[in-house]
Amino acid sequence: MKRSERPLNRIKVVLVENQKTSKWLAGQLGVSAVTVSKWCTNMHQPSLPQLTEIA
Repeated sequence: MKRSERPLNRIKVVLVENQKTSKWLAGQLGVSAVTVSKWCTNMHQPSLPQLTEIA
């Protein structure tokens, strides 16, 4: 898959729209910045309870 064909990552988009960093989100959720980075790069996905907290 080409870089331009990667699926859109909504968490990353919302962070940018709200001028927040992945480090900020990690602090809010009590997870590591590496975990949030993996979510933003589609390497892993947050659990349903974590998605509820993010929302």
